[in-house]
Amino acid sequence: MQARKSLVMNKNCRVLYVSYNGALEEIVPSQVIPYLRELAKGGYDFTLLTFEKKQRLKEEGKCGVMKVKDEFKEIGIKWHWLRYHKRMPILATSVDIFLGAIYVSYFVVIRKIRIVHARSIVPATMCLIAKLFGAKLVFDTRGLLAEEYVGGGHWKEGDLKYRLVKFFERFCLQAADAIVVLTKRHRAYLLNLPWRRNRITRMPIEIIPCCVDLERFKYVPKANQPENRENPKGDFIFAYLGKIGKHYMLKEMLDFLKSAFEILPNSRFMIITQTNQQQILDIISRNRMDSERVIIKKPVYNQIPSLICNADAGIFFINPYKKFGSSPIKLGEFLGCGIPVIINNDIGDTEELVSSNRVGVVLREFSHNDYNRILLEFFELSKEPEALRKRCRKTAEEHLSLGMGVSRYDAIYKGVGRCIA
Repeated sequence: MQARKSLVMNKNCRVLYVSYNGALEEIVPSQVIPYLRELAKGGYDFTLLTFEKKQRLKEEGKCGVMKVKDEFKEIGIKWHWLRYHKRMPILATSVDIFLGAIYVSYFVVIRKIRIVHARSIVPATMCLIAKLFGAKLVFDTRGLLAEEYVGGGHWKEGDLKYRLVKFFERFCLQAADAIVVLTKRHRAYLLNLPWRRNRITRMPIEIIPCCVDLERFKYVPKANQPENRENPKGDFIFAYLGKIGKHYMLKEMLDFLKSAFEILPNSRFMIITQTNQQQILDIISRNRMDSERVIIKKPVYNQIPSLICNADAGIFFINPYKKFGSSPIKLGEFLGCGIPVIINNDIGDTEELVSSNRVGVVLREFSHNDYNRILLEFFELSKEPEALRKRCRKTAEEHLSLGMGVSRYDAIYKGVGRCIA
């Protein structure tokens, strides 16, 4: 069972949490709400400000939005949202920052907010104004935004958008009262920045990887029975979970799976995603993959754990360009369900975690020889499936549990000196 430490009540601590992701998308219900829900049980009074995309608002409708608002209210979260702007990116983001700063100021003054928790660089920029009113700023970096856009092929290193983000990133790091990073490697990077060294001894930098609710993501034995699987034959299932895009190397995964299919004729590839199905089928066709061996699932939020439990191996390859600050959410979700993983190297702390705990295998180069190498390693690792499943679960409990993340956020809030226990 997942450890959940009880929190000391903090009835006088009001926190404004700002996310540039929308509450109607996947990331906030997965990576924001569980933390706030558990912290609210300890007495924290949360106001949540998000930026919602027009399409999601249209899909949900007024009734759907009000339902989400009521659900948040029941767990102690007051939710407010602004419209996310997209056209003309620099201007659109500037407008969002301006409007966000106005709302932040309003909440800090009217609701007497003591801590402003900013998730990533854009919210941190709009939250800088809170410092003028005496609030403390927690900068939750979520990796290196500019570098990740370059790695995803959206920007070029050194262009205007890149330089603007790096400027505000440095400004927010200097202004923050506490910093949260996802990996040990990112923390080491910050510690070695010349302009940070003089201040680093009195500036807490806490490592909190992307954690998962292990009460949701857990092994479900009946899902792995042949008659309950996504295919009636009980084939070996490789599963991918999450978005499909330039960061996530579907082409390379398909190349790997071609090698796997040669060794395992009774294997299939399940993609669990909200990405448009035709987009995926087009990539599969271009890479000459047999579409009959691919299962594409577009699940609702609560269906994801049971789908994962149909897999025999989780697989995800991520563009490694300067991804030392990344912590893939899907790692904890697979391991929590007892599913070992096949990953590539140089992504945050994942290689160390997977290798040292023997819960999967790590690809070092995208080549046919290395594909065969890690397949053999994986099958060797899988000779004792029950022991492997237990190691996966134990690793998730010790390193990626929601309870651990909640405890660390609780310590940060207390540490900035504004909460009275």
